[in-house]
Amino acid sequence: AMGTLDVEEALFFPFGMGAFLRNLDANDSRYSDPLEMRRLRRRVADELMNAVVDLCVINGGASGSNASPKNPTKTPETAKSTTRSGAAKATPSSKAQPPKVQGPRHVHLCLVCANGESIENHNCFVEAAAASFRENHGLSSVLQLRRNVDSMQLAHDLLMSGSGGRNLKVGLLNGANRELCGNHWFQEGARFAIDENLHRRSASLSRASLLLNLDTQTRPRRQNQLAETVRHFGGTVVPWVQIMGPPASEKPQSGGGGFFACCFGGGRSLDSVSSPAPRKTPGGKKAQPLRCPRGHELQAWVARPGSCDGCGNKVLEGDHVMDCRQCDWYLCVKCQEREAAKPLTGGAGGRRT
Repeated sequence: AMGTLDVEEALFFPFGMGAFLRNLDANDSRYSDPLEMRRLRRRVADELMNAVVDLCVINGGASGSNASPKNPTKTPETAKSTTRSGAAKATPSSKAQPPKVQGPRHVHLCLVCANGESIENHNCFVEAAAASFRENHGLSSVLQLRRNVDSMQLAHDLLMSGSGGRNLKVGLLNGANRELCGNHWFQEGARFAIDENLHRRSASLSRASLLLNLDTQTRPRRQNQLAETVRHFGGTVVPWVQIMGPPASEKPQSGGGGFFACCFGGGRSLDSVSSPAPRKTPGGKKAQPLRCPRGHELQAWVARPGSCDGCGNKVLEGDHVMDCRQCDWYLCVKCQEREAAKPLTGGAGGRRT
């Protein structure tokens, strides 16, 4: 996701390795054994190192444009590929493509040594990094371990560190539960949780989370509600399979869910298995945009309580509708499907307060 957004400097911290692992033995008694728990922490650290190598290091060498091929004696002019029959054939040098890094140029792993649990996490990540360094020398030019640093201040410093006054593109990966972005930043608990504290210290993060959550409390969510909300506010939803590609032996599963990256700042929604299909007329052609009776194009909107101006059925607060703000006129999902192939008719509905 960060590679797709052209992030140059990525910041990570071991979120989820506090309370989630601390209480894991309530679901699986094996993890009441400290040795088993440490093995699990180390496996998590190893997998992060594997992901950094896979996405940010070229063939085990250096990252970025300064990377050298794993086999320096093989030039594009002498490179060969293998046909299905096993015979080697020459590859034209004009088709030779430089290796591409899919992830950020640098990864900054922020670790804390404040209590026994955080020290255990710190040690597991240091051990995993050392083991990975031995096998992938290029990792040393990508991964930087940051001990007891302020991750938000580090992100700001990296942003301002570009040459010639250029601001670098910095990404700070934060966690969220399945119901609330930012978790419980608006409550008194979790005072030592870095993800909540990032929101408490950043007005922009707090505002963004409030808009995405459409609430300050957990409540039932529809399957694609977060993606719909991002699009509503002018963001772009990029399905995970569009970034990484589908599994080798499987087709992408429809119906939404899974991982996706959300980016504010405009852009168009990308058609995908988790995005709504473009509206079609009965003849298979792309339908014209839905419009209100006065001809204004309808836009996705999160409804206030009221009734649909197409069918009169009740619309609940937070439902996603197609809306004309100028006329205070909207259509529910069922009416959107029914009206997709014909112009809208009828007068504007009553005003909602």
